[in-house]
Amino acid sequence: MSASHRVLSIALAITLLLGHAHAALTWHADWDAALKAAKTSKKLVMADVYTDWCKWCKVMDKETFGDARVAGSLAELELVRVNAEKGGGVDIRKRFSVNGFPTILFVDEKGEEVDRISGYVKPEPFMVRLEQIRRGEGTFGDLRARAKQDPSDLEVSKALADKYMERGDGDEAGRRYDEILAKDPNDELGFAAQIHLAKARASLARRDQAAAQSGLEKVVALDDADATRQAYPALRRLYLMQERSADIDRLHDSVTGRLQDDAQVLNDIAWFYASRSERLDQALAWAERSARLAPEDGSVLDTLAEVHHRRGEHEQAIATIERAVRIDPSSDYFQKQLTRFKAAAR
Repeated sequence: MSASHRVLSIALAITLLLGHAHAALTWHADWDAALKAAKTSKKLVMADVYTDWCKWCKVMDKETFGDARVAGSLAELELVRVNAEKGGGVDIRKRFSVNGFPTILFVDEKGEEVDRISGYVKPEPFMVRLEQIRRGEGTFGDLRARAKQDPSDLEVSKALADKYMERGDGDEAGRRYDEILAKDPNDELGFAAQIHLAKARASLARRDQAAAQSGLEKVVALDDADATRQAYPALRRLYLMQERSADIDRLHDSVTGRLQDDAQVLNDIAWFYASRSERLDQALAWAERSARLAPEDGSVLDTLAEVHHRRGEHEQAIATIERAVRIDPSSDYFQKQLTRFKAAAR
């Protein structure tokens, strides 16, 4: 290797290492201080809206904001952290209709929302979205302008409706969703399932269980794996409240038939029946398939062990939970399960 190549390799290695080092960011003391600074600097304000109990807020802080590459991008913004459950953060949460955490708000110097990022986002996609926001691409204002210019562009209409829903304006989002469904009755764009899911969630937030149930049933009837994966637990809860066990069974049979290679879905449904000592033969089949798909997942093995236990197959339960213990020896829960199964075998 030439000297120049060696220097280049060393520089690249240092860059990669720095990219994952925790970078120190400068955060303003409070919301008003960030807005005041923005008036002088003419920069956007980025507000990290969080809660003390939010796991993914901590992950976002460590892995995304702690990435030196992200820190470099954030140097062009005024930064402030907002605890949504304390002090002025309570009002900010209400003002911007923040319903999930973390929520990253981008506002101008007047405190008007430009855009937001909802939920945990890894460093690379965060930087991509951040650059788009700074260029004004795909923001609420950009989408409104594009939708006004070309109302026939249903992809833009869908993105704008999602923005309205994200901002807490369910009525306007619902109106726009209905327009999209009417203009695309055969669902050629494949938006229907996600639209029904969004509307169902809004109905749940309003405690309109009948509308929510209707929407969720529409979701699981459509061929959209991701939407179905998100919808069926909520629909199951509604059926449980109404003691509609036959409908729950039909729902589970449909979902597992379509998502038969999703280890977590199979695991969830197998656990549902194991915890109730119901449909244990079918639960065993689902749990075994889940374990074949995710053999190193301790929670999956725990479900399979529980099914064996409920079926009176104590040796199989012990052998299976011992596999989970080997995967995670520090888990007190797995150790308690092992003790429980051994006691049942005696």
